[in-house]
Amino acid sequence: MKKKQRGTGKKVWFILLIVLLGICVVFAVKRQIERIYASKYLSSVQVEVLNGSELPEKARMVCLWLRKKGVDVTDYGNAPAVVEHTVLIDRWSEDMRYAKALASLLRCKFITAEIDSTLGINVSLIIGKDYPKVFPVKEIEGR
Repeated sequence: MKKKQRGTGKKVWFILLIVLLGICVVFAVKRQIERIYASKYLSSVQVEVLNGSELPEKARMVCLWLRKKGVDVTDYGNAPAVVEHTVLIDRWSEDMRYAKALASLLRCKFITAEIDSTLGINVSLIIGKDYPKVFPVKEIEGR
């Protein structure tokens, strides 16, 4: 006759719990490293903010909000065309380090690099029609 092992189910649950906690710790550490990396470049980023959202005054409002966050916004205005999605364009580095640093403040999924050192900025931020999904609207608009 075989003896039934007691507590085997508890051991499995305990191991699963430890693995799950380990995964959570890894993601938390990864996120913290990304924030540190972003803050390193965020303090030196120079940004232009362009409104392509059809919503009035958004470039000015985002400009003021970014300045409160310590970002050097050199210019703001209207984009040449209306765009669906907010875009961050890194003008300085192929690895998009400056745009990624700015993205750490936003929920922007569209990041690209179009190098043009003659513009005198690191990043162009073009606000799209998805403005409410990308930006903390309550914080920006003081609601």
